[in-house]
Amino acid sequence: MVDDVYDLKKLNNNNSWIIHYACSGLYEGYSPAPNISCIIVSNITCDYKRKFFINDYLKENSVLNSEKLLLQKFADFINENTDKYFLHWNMSGKSYGFKAIMARCTDLGIEIKDVPDENKIDLSKIVENIANKKLSLKQVLMFNNILYDDFLNGKEELDEYNKGNYGAVLESVLDKVIGIYMLLDIIKEGSLKTGFNNRVSSKYTKDERKIIDKKLKQYRKEIFDRNNAAIAKMEKNLDDSYSSEDEESSLIVYDSEHPILSLFANLFLNKK
Repeated sequence: MVDDVYDLKKLNNNNSWIIHYACSGLYEGYSPAPNISCIIVSNITCDYKRKFFINDYLKENSVLNSEKLLLQKFADFINENTDKYFLHWNMSGKSYGFKAIMARCTDLGIEIKDVPDENKIDLSKIVENIANKKLSLKQVLMFNNILYDDFLNGKEELDEYNKGNYGAVLESVLDKVIGIYMLLDIIKEGSLKTGFNNRVSSKYTKDERKIIDKKLKQYRKEIFDRNNAAIAKMEKNLDDSYSSEDEESSLIVYDSEHPILSLFANLFLNKK
């Protein structure tokens, strides 16, 4: 496992993924492992995401079969990406994380490869090394003014899952993936805050955070819909090639100081 801040510099969209997930409890080492309701992976710049979500299958399947379908899709993804780096928050232990996901796949008869330990990058350990203390993801996001209303802790996610409110679970996991992306950016910049009295200024002002939060809520579904449509199109037309003259032109803007705001500006400008 990698937990050195300098190793973050080697991450890029071609070799890395951000990952987070929601489950029904901690894995205690025996079968059955906790149920899994949602897994989200994102590229490092957070402009391409894939969700493996129980609610996508519930119309025609039971909860158990829906979970199996989402995990089969996730296993297919992992089996093709074991050579990539996976940036995560505290998923290296025995009770929560990669081992628990693999155990649940085994319970359901799904074959999944293990990501090599050297490709698992635990951002919680990197933050711990910087802060000289352990911090929860919620604490770090709060200290850096990027904690959003949809964020739920593990118990709250389980409560929503038990109520059948899978959308709230999805939003919470998505918030955490986006939070990890923002923390990565802040750490690279050297402006991470590790407490309320930390004098290092945050990359995002309060007003910028409000703008980001508003745009995130507005475009989350659109991003997922576009990604899912693109995936379906690629799966259907694997052998087809697309000429540049067939593609519609788009206006692209980019501000290196505010990459995530640039993302949503592009979505707005090119919205059909």
